[in-house]
Amino acid sequence: MKQPRQLHRALRHAAALPLLLAVLLLAATHSAAHAQNVKRRGRLIKTETVRHEDTTSFDVVLEQRPNTPVPFFKIYRLINRTFHQINVYETVLEPIRERRDADEPFLQDTSAPIVIPNEFIRANPTTRTETLFGGPFPNETFNINGLRLTTDEQGCVPDASQTLFALLDDLNTNVAEVAISHPVHGTRVFTFTRLILRPAQQETPAYRQRDPKATLDILEALDLDFSSTGRPGRTSLSISCSLPETAAPGDLITLRADVTNTGNATAGNVILCSFSREPWLDTKLFYIGNLAPGQTRSFSRILRVADGNATTIAGALAAWDTLQAHPHETHLFTIRRTRP
Repeated sequence: MKQPRQLHRALRHAAALPLLLAVLLLAATHSAAHAQNVKRRGRLIKTETVRHEDTTSFDVVLEQRPNTPVPFFKIYRLINRTFHQINVYETVLEPIRERRDADEPFLQDTSAPIVIPNEFIRANPTTRTETLFGGPFPNETFNINGLRLTTDEQGCVPDASQTLFALLDDLNTNVAEVAISHPVHGTRVFTFTRLILRPAQQETPAYRQRDPKATLDILEALDLDFSSTGRPGRTSLSISCSLPETAAPGDLITLRADVTNTGNATAGNVILCSFSREPWLDTKLFYIGNLAPGQTRSFSRILRVADGNATTIAGALAAWDTLQAHPHETHLFTIRRTRP
């Protein structure tokens, strides 16, 4: 009796096996088709700013000031704003990809992508930084080439020791750098020029767009005329100078050179140079620029007297311009070194 029952049960299971296989095959095919529909990032919808952070730095230029013996630094406040952002995209259902057999690559279905309504993909956070102009940096103390100097209400501070002139006393050097630092806002290397033959300005630099008086050239900062000029007539220069009769080692003295054009044509881009056996007085440049007939211009250098054996310090001022030297147009001077 048991064998017929077991045989009957086995026959029933065998009859149901094809139906079970068909169901499993249909489920596998349906799952495979849906597995190929992948959600992906579509069109950018918006960018959300989560937060922003501000840090302060500074920028440096020279300010144009006529009739001043020294250049003026002008220091601006810069606000560096960092935005933390997230891009939000629409969610798109990737079109079905299919292939004919295992050896062929996937083929892109030509059906249009499906945008899923009200479903979005948020990307990983990113950052973006903008530098904003914060205006003059007033009443702040900076270290400029080793000297502590404080800006005024307009963010300006004079180069009272003429550091910039000293860095460019070699005529072969037209570009120099000076380090400017702040205890909180960091350090900036300020690069400036001395262009004796000033080229025509091709376009307005960014620093001049925000401040028409800004410049990076020390001659332009003093409003000296070093533009190109013709000279059809005769030029002749008269030179004199003014300085203290005595000075002790360590004293700061002002040596002022006065130059007059006694000729009948413009003297172009005139420069004076001092010569002396004293290193602190030798090869110092005095910038005069273009001089019209009969015109007089002065230029001063601030110098620190060094110790030495000679009681009488001798020096000379010689002139030349960009077209010719003036070997006979010199001026001799002396100063007596005293002891404390």
